[in-house]
Amino acid sequence: MAKALFDSVAGDEYISESAGLSAIDGSPASENAIKAMEELMLDISSHKAKKITPELIEQADIVVPMTSTHAYILLQYGVHAEKIVLLSIGYGGSCGGGDGIFDPYGGDIETYRQCAQQIKEGIMCTFVK
Repeated sequence: MAKALFDSVAGDEYISESAGLSAIDGSPASENAIKAMEELMLDISSHKAKKITPELIEQADIVVPMTSTHAYILLQYGVHAEKIVLLSIGYGGSCGGGDGIFDPYGGDIETYRQCAQQIKEGIMCTFVK
């Protein structure tokens, strides 16, 4: 969801990749993630998960984890702190603060909608000036 939302805002100005710390390579997006993105006119039905690798990290200008826990794990993997940009929104949608974006995995469609909104707000706060 984050890649689709980022790409919809950034357009062709940036190249983004999607990879996860616990992703199973080749797994499809969840049904509720697909539905939540369809409601925003974004198609992630062909998305296939991939696990983050040292090569992906090396190629990236920045790495954008969803939670501070993910950021901490990336630091333990040896990712330089200046390369990590946490998508973070405070309570009530204000920019800054907070602990990142919650993981909707296994949640119902409403959980995925709320997560998509948080991701979108985080992208706007972090990347759109």
